[in-house]
Amino acid sequence: MKTGNRQQRGFTLLELLVVLTIVTLMAGGGLHGWIQYQQAIRLEQSAQQLLDFLSRVQANAYWHNETRTVKLIPQGDLWCMVAGQNDKQVEETCRENHPGQFVRRTQEVVLAKSTSNVFTFFGLRNAAQAGHISLSNAAGQLRLIISVRGRMRLCSESQVVLAIPLC
Repeated sequence: MKTGNRQQRGFTLLELLVVLTIVTLMAGGGLHGWIQYQQAIRLEQSAQQLLDFLSRVQANAYWHNETRTVKLIPQGDLWCMVAGQNDKQVEETCRENHPGQFVRRTQEVVLAKSTSNVFTFFGLRNAAQAGHISLSNAAGQLRLIISVRGRMRLCSESQVVLAIPLC
């Protein structure tokens, strides 16, 4: 019987377990990073959509040379912003797909704080009432700053979220 010339084929159980452990660790780390990235994207998109809504209200005030107000309406977990003209706002409820309202698109982005419940944009000289609105989720916190001269910008509060600089 010839047993000295055996060739091994395949992998041992120990080798398979080591490879599977390494693959599992890599996939787990990648999944965690992917979830954090998705949360940061949702926060950034919500803040950018709010900035766009306020920019439209400001442009409308400047175009018509009138004062426009935006009122923050908290409704339990839900919140929205309603645009009006000279405090003549008839809507006091949050509704989806209304052109004069901003309603958050995702439930995980919350309104952390704001300087006021009413923000005013003046048509004369494109000015605005100064203030800020902070949005947050698990990825961090973003602040939308409105200056007296009507400039609006986004900044990260405690840590950099995506490419948005610190305040």
